[in-house]
Amino acid sequence: MTSGPQGDRIALEMRSVKKAFGNMLALEDVSFSCRYGEVQGLVGENGAGKSTLMKILAGELQPDEGMIFIKGERVEFKNPRQAREKGISLIHQEFSLVPYLTVAENIFLGSEPRNRLGLIDSRSLHRRSREILDQLQIDLELEAVVASLSLAQKQLVEIAKSLQTDPQILIMDEPTAALERPEIENLFALISRIKAQGRTVVFISHRLEEVFEITDHISVLRNGQVIGTFASSGVTKDELIEAIIGRKLGQFFPPKSKAIGRELLRLKGLIRDSSVRGVDLSLRGGEILGLAGLEGQGQHVLLRALFGADLSVKADGEVTLNDQPLDLSHPRCTIMSGLGYVPGDRQAEGLILNLSVADNISLPGLAKRTNCGLICRADEAGLAQSEVKTLAIKVSSLDTPVKTLSGGNQQKVVLAKWLASDTDIFILDEPTRGVDIGTRAEIYGLMRELANQGKAIVMSSRDLDEVIGMSDRVAVVYRGKIIREYEADSCSKEHILDIITRVPEEEIRGRDLGCD
Repeated sequence: MTSGPQGDRIALEMRSVKKAFGNMLALEDVSFSCRYGEVQGLVGENGAGKSTLMKILAGELQPDEGMIFIKGERVEFKNPRQAREKGISLIHQEFSLVPYLTVAENIFLGSEPRNRLGLIDSRSLHRRSREILDQLQIDLELEAVVASLSLAQKQLVEIAKSLQTDPQILIMDEPTAALERPEIENLFALISRIKAQGRTVVFISHRLEEVFEITDHISVLRNGQVIGTFASSGVTKDELIEAIIGRKLGQFFPPKSKAIGRELLRLKGLIRDSSVRGVDLSLRGGEILGLAGLEGQGQHVLLRALFGADLSVKADGEVTLNDQPLDLSHPRCTIMSGLGYVPGDRQAEGLILNLSVADNISLPGLAKRTNCGLICRADEAGLAQSEVKTLAIKVSSLDTPVKTLSGGNQQKVVLAKWLASDTDIFILDEPTRGVDIGTRAEIYGLMRELANQGKAIVMSSRDLDEVIGMSDRVAVVYRGKIIREYEADSCSKEHILDIITRVPEEEIRGRDLGCD
């Protein structure tokens, strides 16, 4: 353990930074520093103050107290442009992209190359955008509209956007949350090149394995204060978790269900364009069914189809709930049938950001609770308060706009709204994306508690450890088909990776895939 990076190699230093939002103290006497040519990890629970501290560094927020030094020079940033001029660039956890502009236009948004007449130089824009994408080994069409991209592709555009200013201090806030392992490896290779050039990277992530893999030092924030800074090679994962949450973490994945109930849901020959190609699947009460597969293999489309989320595309096939046909034509139908959906992108699809916590929690169940079209606000508030208490959502008031909450608390609100609407079948797409280690353990506990109550859960996650650790049964998805099912305890992460990365389609058609 070290007291923190010191010496004449300091590239960045923040001293005694304080920041409050009303009565809530977000940062209290925080000091933080980074060296040239190093990757500095910054970890902590959601709401610990990580993003607030980095937004101050990037000029998006101003501190109430404290000082910032870049290369020994004291600076005061009144806006992000001033920070960028000093070589600081921030990759946001939540995307700052304009959906209906192209990839190239987003990469250089606000910094477009111009010709002598002051007009945007499209040729230079595309050439420079391609150079940045090539650095990341990203194969994207420059003219593709961002709204048409997958979550992972949007994440890559966000990363590319941060590199166009050639930053000396690059802040990465959850850059790998939506990425698959090959994309993460490309990103880490880029970080290594940046480090070798003598530049500095601040790496924020809840994936502690990645933090250990890429960083030189790790600083821990808890409740707006720095708990300590550690050499990455000199601290264990358990020690780091204890520093993050202030206590020892017990069993991470809760014990699995011993009593799986009867079949609730059955899919037979489900088709949804070329992404889902004849899926047969069943889901039983008390069961957590995990979908495993690389990005783009159809698992996310399958979950959306099951909820009726894509109104422009009709899903064909036989789907029954309690032996009765289930209408997938509209989410209104699936919600009334007891299904709830937690999407991978909570801000774009899971929440109405400008509405309050209470409004978001009560929204899905309004049709079941209104009387002659009227809403009883007292009942609504009581229900929301109950779920806030159950999920330990950190919020000062039920009237607080949900956009002001941390990522982990926003995810809890998405879950709370389905708990409040008598949901029997939970469809969870990346249920712990961008949430801290403590909140993740809480969500796992909630999922298992729901299963023990006889509820059914189908989930998809890029984290294979999460899929195996939480599921009673795992279905492997490859090119829109379920190619193998097995009990989660009967197969390893390595077996699943072998299946989803190396098995040719002709073998899938020709034989049953086992784990032996």
